[in-house]
Amino acid sequence: MYGGAVTNADEDISTNSIYLFQLSNNTINWENLKPGSIPNDGLWPKGREFHASTIINGISTSPTLVVIGGVDIRNQPVNECLLLNTNQYNWMKIPLPDSVTGRHHHTVSSFVVDPNHVFLIMVGGVVKTEQEDVGAGVMNWVNEPVTDPNITMVVELVFNDGQWSVGSVLDSFNIPLLYELILKERRKGLIGMNEYMTDKEKELQVINESLCHDLQVAITNNQSLQETLLALESEKWMLETQLLETKTLLTKRKRDQEDSPHSDNAKKLKTESVEEKQTMTDEKNEKLRATVAYNEVYLTEIEEEKKQVKEQYLS
Repeated sequence: MYGGAVTNADEDISTNSIYLFQLSNNTINWENLKPGSIPNDGLWPKGREFHASTIINGISTSPTLVVIGGVDIRNQPVNECLLLNTNQYNWMKIPLPDSVTGRHHHTVSSFVVDPNHVFLIMVGGVVKTEQEDVGAGVMNWVNEPVTDPNITMVVELVFNDGQWSVGSVLDSFNIPLLYELILKERRKGLIGMNEYMTDKEKELQVINESLCHDLQVAITNNQSLQETLLALESEKWMLETQLLETKTLLTKRKRDQEDSPHSDNAKKLKTESVEEKQTMTDEKNEKLRATVAYNEVYLTEIEEEKKQVKEQYLS
């Protein structure tokens, strides 16, 4: 809190002190900061009352106190706008037209637009319009309520590179234009966002269709691999059965040859016939052995192919 009037004996005196209010552990603490009690750049405004003040929060700096207008100890208007950095307690003057600062008994509030922009909104108050003879040659200023177009004023402040600067200053007639401009910019932003969302939706739709296609291909490949695996299993089973039958037949023929009873005389009489049959039997046995060897090699190839199919299926 800044300034205001204090009573000294029977006289009201305008002050330029800063009052800090702190609430800690359900205890209220007030601290009075006077000129010289804190370090600053040397600027300390004169006392005033009937001014308006507000706090700017949310900007890329510490909270800033704004003081506009008011009257001094001689009841004269104080046409200035001051900003107080509440971190280092340095004052800064902001140049504004008299239509903004040349009033008292008014109100001011702040509206943060974004981290570097804020609008100050001033409403009402009174101004000194002319001097009037109150008798004995004494002339006093006459206070009149602020009238249009200055009843409501909007001031744009911009914070950039650690400094405040003034943007637009609008009166009651031009504020609707600012409102329309803000709405227009927001509509542009919404339209751009809708177009962006539409493009994103199209992009997501293409991605979704591509993923669905890839999924269908993967399902088809999976079914094909399963069918191939089943066919290999069936072929392997048939070959193993044939191989077992062939080995059994070879074993039986060998045993029959070893157990066949032949006398020496019979062998001599039937030498030619036996030799001929033996030759035929040997040829058949060789063919069977070749078949067994081929089937064993083929089974090995099937096992290898089956292994590769399983690896593809699992991957």
